[in-house]
This record gives sequence, structure tokens and C-alpha cells, in this order.
Amino acid sequence: MTRRRRLALVVVYAHFLALAADGLWSYFTPDDMMNLYGYWSKPLSRLLLDGLPLFSSGYRPAGALFYVPVFHVFGFDPLPFRVVCFLLLALNLYLNFAFVHRLTGSSAAAIVSALLFSYHAHFADLYYSSGAVYDLLAFVFFYSCLLLYVGIRQTERVPTAWQHACLCVLFWLALNSKEISAMLPVVLLAYECCYKNAVRAMRKSCLRWAVGPGRCILTFGLLGGAHMLPRLLGGGSMASNPAYRPELSLGAYLENLRHYLGLLLYCHEGMTGFAAASIVIAMPLLALLLKNGNLVFSWLLFVIVSLPVMFIAARGAFVLYLPYLGMTMYAGVVFAAAARPVFETLRRRTAVALGTLGAAALVLYNVHDGGKPQATGWVRPEQAKVREVADRVSGRYKTLGKGVRVLLINSPFPDDDYGPLFILRLYYLDRSLQVKWLKQKGSLSPEALAQYDHVFEFPEARAR
Repeated sequence: MTRRRRLALVVVYAHFLALAADGLWSYFTPDDMMNLYGYWSKPLSRLLLDGLPLFSSGYRPAGALFYVPVFHVFGFDPLPFRVVCFLLLALNLYLNFAFVHRLTGSSAAAIVSALLFSYHAHFADLYYSSGAVYDLLAFVFFYSCLLLYVGIRQTERVPTAWQHACLCVLFWLALNSKEISAMLPVVLLAYECCYKNAVRAMRKSCLRWAVGPGRCILTFGLLGGAHMLPRLLGGGSMASNPAYRPELSLGAYLENLRHYLGLLLYCHEGMTGFAAASIVIAMPLLALLLKNGNLVFSWLLFVIVSLPVMFIAARGAFVLYLPYLGMTMYAGVVFAAAARPVFETLRRRTAVALGTLGAAALVLYNVHDGGKPQATGWVRPEQAKVREVADRVSGRYKTLGKGVRVLLINSPFPDDDYGPLFILRLYYLDRSLQVKWLKQKGSLSPEALAQYDHVFEFPEARAR
């Protein structure tokens, strides 16, 4: 790597840390407690089986690679979890740079893409909640797999048996991290069409293409089906959950597109469905006008990978963490193409380039920083709920007897939320601990209260 690229990456990482570093000190969120308890409460044999390609319907088994070792070593301490998440964020930022540079051969496009990717206020879950580790892990495995595949295909070879096996392992880990990774075989097909004339090859001989360049795509398709079918059709399938039940209609797509592009462009209230559709349609038209295959592929990358979340209930913008690379790559390629004629006329290119990058980082810092208050408003209230339960109980008892009964009155959690149970069992490392919570002390008789070993009452007067 040249000195110019190293200095540019220093600016990019400084921009990332200047905006996101406060997330290192975040506390646990309710999602952390649910996820961690889900893995901790299972035997190791069950966790291993969930991760194998045996049509298991276990919930995102790769998450156990994060939660179980960190909790085993550090216990109920949020800082080590946050440190690992930030290491993953830093790795993903480099993967963004490496992937865009590999595809385009342009340092300018790769640096601009990395700068845009390094931080976004509406990706707050990634910076403040370890519960979003699934997206971080999926990105690592998804783009490591794609980077390896592209590196092989750029040499005009097809993956050897050993390389094929490595690619399959990476893809399976991505699938076990988050379901959106199932779009990877479609992305590989898009790559083959944009860069390797796959359509022409298939017209000549479909069979020859299938056993050659298409072999990896077909294998990935089978792996993706083996992973997703139990989750879509099983007894506890994702489709049975209203939050994941798809609505396959153009209206649903345009509404979610409006929602997500509005967040990504910091104009959520002003973004209309027509404006969102116009942006997505204009991107390939510009690519075709410029006859730029990199722009076509980056547009396809965004559209394809974002499809799984475009037909389900809208949620935070962080769910577009994987497809967002397509948008930043698109912007980087456009900038590199526009800036090349200007920079070629300059003598001190390095100084000017770094100065331009620094100025862009400052502008983006102000834009992102202005969006932080709205995007992170949920963070403190959610973390406060976990901290309040853990601190109130642990402040009085460092240890509890095995299987004791605990009653929480007016806890900060809703009545149907199992958060208090997860928190106390994890804090005291006791799966037999019994926890009940209710809103009013008077709803239980003195005899009923006497059945509990410990009763904790939380103050009522506070905003929740």
C-alpha cells in the first residue's frame, strides 16, 4: 500500500472514531440481554448443531461466536462486547476499501467509498448496541467471500476445489450471521454478468457455464435454500412473525425505499416515493450513459442485497449496512471519474488529494453530527432500563442463592417483556433463578409477597 493510501485511510478512520467512539462506552441494551441469554442458556452441543448445514432453524448461530466467548471470559461487562464490535466495524471499513479498490482499480473511488461508509448517524444501532453484531458479522463474511471470489475471477480462473470449499464456508458463516446474506449468489451472478459476459457464455452452452463459472453460484443457491427454507416454512418460521411477514407488492417496496433512502440522505420527512424511485432509476441510467460497468454493478449490489428488507415492516436504517456499500461505491466511482481530469493537471497531487479528503471529512462530520440527536434518541432510555434493573438488584446483593424467587415491582420493562429475567439470570449466572415482575405492589396479598425471597420496588415517577 502506498504512503498516500495509508494517509488517506488514517483520515477515514479518524473521521469514523470522531463520530462513533462514544459508542465504546455504551451499556447493554434489551436486545443484548435477549441475544446473550438465548445462546448462554443452550448447551454447547446445541450451539454447534445449530451452526451446521443440517437444515437447522436455530436463530443466527454465528452470533454465538461473539456472545459466548466474550461473556465466558469477561462476564456481565459491556465494554469488552463494545470493543469487539468496534474491531469488527474497523475491519469492515477496510473490507469496504479493499473490495471497491479490487473491483475498480481506483484508489480515489475506494477512499471516497470508505469515507462515506465509515459513519452514518442512522446506523446508530451498530455503534451503540452490541445487539446489531449480526450485521457486523454478516458484513465480514459476506464481503470476505465476495472479495475472494472476485480476486479469483479477475485472474480468468474459476475457483479450485479448495477455494470453492473456502468460499462455501464463508458464505455459510454469512448466512448464519444474518438472513440478508442469502442474496450473495444473486450478487455473484450480477458480477458475472457485468464483468464476465455470463449471458453470452450461457447462450453458447448453459451446461459448460454451470460446471465452470456458474458452479459456485449454483452451490451457493443450494446452501442458501438449505438455510432459508426451515426459517421460511418451519413451525416457528420467520414468516409467522408479523415483523418479518413479507408484503410482496410494488407499493410496499416503494414505501420502504422512501423510508430507507430518506434516512440515508437525512431527509426522511421530505422524501417521497416518487423521489426515491427516481433516484434508483436514475442510477443505472447514468451508468449506461457513462458506459461504466462499475456503476452498473454497484447499483445492482444495492438493489439486490436490500431486497429482503424492502418487503417487510420498516425498521432502522442499519439493516441496509450490507447493501449500503453499493451506494458508497457508486458515489466513489462517480467522484473518481469526475475528478480524474482535474487531478491529472495538478503537480502536488498527494497534498491536494489529502486536503480535499480532509475538507470532505469535515463537511460530512457536520452533516452526521447534526443527525445524531434524532438518530440516537432511543439509546439512553433503552440502556437505562437494563442498567436500572442490574444496578438495583446487584447493589443490594452481590450473590443470590440458587433458585431463589425474586419479585420486581414497577420495573422499567413492559409486563410482557422477559428482560428482567434475562438480566438477573445472566448477572448471577443462575438459570434456576425465578423472576416475576408486576406494576403495582397492591395487586399481591401479603401471603403472596411472602413467597418471594427478595422484593425490589422501583420508583414510579420517571419517564419510560
